[in-house]
This record gives sequence, C-alpha cells and structure tokens, in this order.
Amino acid sequence: TMAAAAGGRDDARGESDDVELMSKQVTAESKRIYLNLRQNPRGRYLKIAEVSRSGRSTVIIPESGWISFRDQLNGFISGSHQTSAGIKPAPAPVPREESSSGQQVWVENLPWTTTSEELAAYFKQCGTVEHCEINTERSGRSRGTAVVRFSDSKGADEAIAKLHDTEVEDRRIRVRLDRFG
Repeated sequence: TMAAAAGGRDDARGESDDVELMSKQVTAESKRIYLNLRQNPRGRYLKIAEVSRSGRSTVIIPESGWISFRDQLNGFISGSHQTSAGIKPAPAPVPREESSSGQQVWVENLPWTTTSEELAAYFKQCGTVEHCEINTERSGRSRGTAVVRFSDSKGADEAIAKLHDTEVEDRRIRVRLDRFG
C-alpha cells in the first residue's frame, strides 16, 4: 500500500497509521499537483503527487530532506543552477492556441464501464455524431473522459445545453466545448 511505501503500517483491519496534517493543491498547465504533509510513527513527510491526463506520479520526501529539497528548488527558480552548469535559459513558452471547431465537446466524470458506442448513442439525440472516443490509460482502463464530435456546431451546442449535468449510470457528467478540437 501507499502507507507501507511511505513508512507507515497497516493494522489488522487494513487501515494505515498515517495521518494527513495538511493538504494543498497547485495547478500548472494541465497538471494538478497535490502537496500533502503527512505523519506516521517514523515521522513527518511530504507527499507530492502530480495528476495529469497521462496518469499519476508520486514523490515522498522525509522531513530530514526538506531543507535540501527547498534549496535545490530555489536554485532552479532563481536560475543559479543554470548559469553554474552552463545551461542556457529556456525560451519563453509559446501558449497553445485554442482552435475550437465548435463541433466537438469534452465529456468528464463518465463511469469507467461506459463504451464509445454507448456514449455515441446517448449523444445522438443532439445531432449527428461523427466521432466518439473514450480516453483510456495505457492499460486500456477508461479515464472517465471522452471527446464527441458532431457534424456541425449546432449538435455540440445542443449537447452542452441538454446533456451537461445529466446522469449516466448514476454519475453526473460534465459536458463543455472542446477548446482544441
């Protein structure tokens, strides 16, 4: 379990002796980063988890490593690591241009069991569905999101108005215009 990886133990009931002391969230581009201050019998630690469209990554830093971690991070932020290592500064980021056709919607909070065919049939009530794709992880498991493309923007507009916040298999889905599709 994650508790065991962080140095915590599970009791006979399978419960961890880890306690969350504080939690913060940072959003950067399309990534959500969670900072969790936790404690177990071995001491306090910082659990940093990044959640993005491609999955989840976790780093655990024991309290004894916080100052070193902070100093290294400050070096990256100030640029002092770059100049001492001969690294050129990164070019200014080029913002990804939104180029919505107005014909495609982004769907979130789908049940894991929903198929592309079932979703296309559900959205068909709003217009002609040209393409419907459930986003999956490498393992093939659904991510609970999808894109649905209509033959015209009228279908997408109707789907947003009619199907946003409706229930699919006991889950309230969110439907919005896909800014990049």
